[in-house]
Amino acid sequence: ATIGWESQDEGYVAAIAVPEGSQDVPVGKPVLVLVEEQGSLGAFSDYKPSDAPAAAPSSSSPAPAAAAAPAAPAAPATNYPAHNLLSMPALSPTMTAGNIATYKVKVGEKIAPGDLICDIETDKATIGWESQEEGFVAAIIVPEGSSEVPVGSPVLVVVDDKTDVPAFASYQPPSSSPPAAAA
Repeated sequence: ATIGWESQDEGYVAAIAVPEGSQDVPVGKPVLVLVEEQGSLGAFSDYKPSDAPAAAPSSSSPAPAAAAAPAAPAAPATNYPAHNLLSMPALSPTMTAGNIATYKVKVGEKIAPGDLICDIETDKATIGWESQEEGFVAAIIVPEGSSEVPVGSPVLVVVDDKTDVPAFASYQPPSSSPPAAAA
């Protein structure tokens, strides 16, 4: 899926280190140079991507939004067909919780990768959460308008077979659902 990348910092784009259309760009690779003052732009007029320092892996930073909240197969639950729990993604590096602004899907609807699930208000902006899964929405666990939903908390249930949707009419996630691990 293609996911928009929003800046978390203010400034001016001084140089682009990775050309448009590049594929398989490693996580952590510098992709652009951002400067705080417009007067600093000239210092990068002859910038070449090979001038970029190698990015040091950081264990203190959360995974970027593109890698956030993969669907985790749910542990087998009594009386429930096979399903995936989709968890609140980290849509910014500093996000620890988000608000469900509006859902764009309903129980029983088919979703595919790239479909908009809902709008999430983060600590910085309102961002659309796109599906990475294909299937049918079987249950919405966290209601629209919910605030301070922790990253990694189960938000909705997806099943492969539409005939399984009714089995989740009164679904409650296991109380021991672990938050999604950061990459």
